Amino acid sequence: MCPRSDEMTGGPHVPGDAGVPPGWYRDPLGTAPFRYWNGITWTGWTESVLHMLPPPPAQVRRPLPPPPATQGSGSLELNAPGASARAKAAELRAAAPPRGLLARMFGPAGADRNWDRGAAGEERVARQLANLPRPPWIVLHDLPVGAKGANIDHLVVGPAGVYTLNTKNLSGRIWVGGGTFLQNGSYRPYVPDARREAERAASRLARAAGCSVSVTGLVVVLADDVVVKSQPGDVRVLTRRQLTRWLVAQPSMLRPDLVLRIADAAGDRSTWA
Repeated sequence: MCPRSDEMTGGPHVPGDAGVPPGWYRDPLGTAPFRYWNGITWTGWTESVLHMLPPPPAQVRRPLPPPPATQGSGSLELNAPGASARAKAAELRAAAPPRGLLARMFGPAGADRNWDRGAAGEERVARQLANLPRPPWIVLHDLPVGAKGANIDHLVVGPAGVYTLNTKNLSGRIWVGGGTFLQNGSYRPYVPDARREAERAASRLARAAGCSVSVTGLVVVLADDVVVKSQPGDVRVLTRRQLTRWLVAQPSMLRPDLVLRIADAAGDRSTWA
C-alpha cells in the first residue's frame, strides 16, 4: 500500500493566472498555432475545434503563464473541464433537425441543453477547485475512462488523498439522507454511481502507480436548495461552495512524493484506456 505521512513538504507546481480571460492564444507548447486558455489553465483544445468555442478576446497586455509540464502526447493534464459534455452537446445540435425561433425560445429544451448545463456545472466546479493551494494539490479534469464514452468529471490528488468528483448541476430541491439522494422527491442514483466511479479509479490508479490507492467518491451539487440530513458512509455529498474548504480540512494521508506519483499515473492516458 502507498505509505502515509502527516508532514507535507511540497509538491509539483501547476501555474495559473485567474486574471487572464478565457480565449484562444498562441500555443505555448508549440504544437499548434493556437491553444485555448479557459481562465484557469491551458486546455487540450487547439485550432481544430475553433468552431466549437467563442472567438478570442482582445489580446491581453501581459503574458499568460506557461503550460504545466506534461508527459507527452499521452498526458491528460491539459484536458478542459466539461469538454466531453460540450462536445456531446455540439454533436446533438448538429444532428438535430432545424428548429424555428419560437420553438427555440418556448419549446422544450433539447438533450443538447442538458449536456451544456452539465458542462457549465463542471466549469464552475473547476473554478472552485482552482482555489486549492498548488502545491500540494493537483487537479485533473474530464478524464476519459474506457472505450464507451465514460469519464470522470474531476480527479483531485493531494495531502488528504485521492477523490473522484461527480458534478451535478441541478434544479429544484435536493435532499440527501444516507445513501438516498432525492431531486424534487425523485430518487437519483448519484451516490452508488459515485461509489462505483471511485472504486474503478482506485483499481486503475493502483495498477498504474504500483501500489494500493484509496479513492473517495464525491458528489458535488450545484443547486439553490440542498439539504443533507446525513452523509453516505463511503461517499460524500457537498455543495460547490463547501468543496475546497472541506478538502483542505481533511487530515493528511499521503507524502508529497506519493501525491506526485499518483498524479503522474492519473495524468497518463493509458491509465484510463
